[in-house]
Amino acid sequence: AALRVPLRVGPAWYRGDLHTHTGHSDGQCPSQTGKMVPCPVYFAVDAASRRGLDFIAITDHNATSQYGAMRELQPYFDKVLLIPGREITTFQGHINFLGTTGFVDFRLGSRQVPDVNTLLRSADRAGGITSIDHPADPSGEICMGCGWTPASSVDMRLLTAIEAVNGGSEQYGISDIPIWNKQLDKGCRLSGIGGSDNHKAMQPLDQIGSIGSPTTVVYAAELSTPAILDGIRAGHVFIDLAGTRNQLLEVTARVRDQVVHAGDILSASKGESVNFDLHVTAAAGGKIRWLQDGQEVALATGAEVSSADQAFPLSWVSDGSRHWFRAEVRGSDGKLWLLGSPVYVNWSVSNQCGDRY
Repeated sequence: AALRVPLRVGPAWYRGDLHTHTGHSDGQCPSQTGKMVPCPVYFAVDAASRRGLDFIAITDHNATSQYGAMRELQPYFDKVLLIPGREITTFQGHINFLGTTGFVDFRLGSRQVPDVNTLLRSADRAGGITSIDHPADPSGEICMGCGWTPASSVDMRLLTAIEAVNGGSEQYGISDIPIWNKQLDKGCRLSGIGGSDNHKAMQPLDQIGSIGSPTTVVYAAELSTPAILDGIRAGHVFIDLAGTRNQLLEVTARVRDQVVHAGDILSASKGESVNFDLHVTAAAGGKIRWLQDGQEVALATGAEVSSADQAFPLSWVSDGSRHWFRAEVRGSDGKLWLLGSPVYVNWSVSNQCGDRY
């Protein structure tokens, strides 16, 4: 079972990697004599520790055998939370299932699992959360089923998250963010998360796709599997694409007596003024982008990050309709550094997600 006792108590931003592979599926590393062999779980966790991560999910393809190694390693790695997971790998797309060791039948297209909705309901009953992996990847002989290509309509309300940044996709210039934006525009409150999709745990940590590149940063009540999952469900997440130890992106929004954070819902009647505040640290030299429904909004105070700790306000008058606002930080070369979660204005508390995929 997943570790429920916290490794650290108290609310904080906890940093981790939600998508990694080991020798229990197709993860490899060099042996003592230099041959590429199935890589032990130890090396993935050790890389997470060296990167300074607080948690790592081991998500081998359709496998559960990694859980035994994780149980053995957790007492030694008492600063790194090991979250059980698996990448449910099908010909219609890949879905990360995080947080529980419960059984999920992955045989999509069989009598027992005729469609994706059945698979997702089974995952929900097992107690985990689900996230679409690398949805923009091509599917074909090079990578069968890697893109999100369900054969029938999927009820997106059954999903918790979507991989907005995948280290492997990013390495090859593929962006999953437009697919996340499309779901947000449809009214689907999917949390945007990141994962390295690392298959070579000994890969140097300064390379894209190494363990923790990107890092998903989750605001959670404590460092335990249930708390991290709750933080992801709530959308209290941002993605640190460089995998730093200290960059932060925090967003609050205020109207009347309401104060919410990125991932939350804010109610604002027509004509009411909403005050957003973006707080960034350790991002000097970067540039802020505010997005309203995917379109950039100009900042009256300027967008340049010139100090190690800086705030950026934005005032907006509500039209009473549904909108989403998200912040990001980019480098002077346009490269994305930090990707935030949306503040949802005038959304239903339940995830209506009126259109299906």
